[in-house]
Amino acid sequence: MIHIICVGKLKSAWQQLAQDYAVRLSRTDKLTVTELPDQPAAAGQTARAIQQESAAILQALPKGAYVVLLDVAGAMPDSVGLSQRLAGWRGMGRPVAFVIGGSNGVSLEVQAHANEKISLSRLTFPHACARVLLLEQLYRAACILNHHPYHK
Repeated sequence: MIHIICVGKLKSAWQQLAQDYAVRLSRTDKLTVTELPDQPAAAGQTARAIQQESAAILQALPKGAYVVLLDVAGAMPDSVGLSQRLAGWRGMGRPVAFVIGGSNGVSLEVQAHANEKISLSRLTFPHACARVLLLEQLYRAACILNHHPYHK
């Protein structure tokens, strides 16, 4: 079971792409996507917004899940490497939860809950793009494992 827990709602332009890859991925893996509201960070209130978003993330994590935090400083596997990780995560017999924090980041508590941190790139992307990229790369990883020609 794959869970994607993310802060912020997708705008319509991104929704279709995310939905397309979610449908494709759900053919091989049970998938849930949980959108949590982003908290506005008024001047001087960034820490409060991070704490509120992080509390919601921690509450949304499935019990016993292996937590993979998307973090710019995380390991940056290539697609084949991600497929090997996906095979390992599937074999653990527990849910895997990917966390995409808000634009201001996540609390130290969320970071401490992470069993692993990965980065999609050293480049900075909008959060909506990061979600679509994660879904696409998980779908690609599943295709690699199933010898599907999507990954060329």
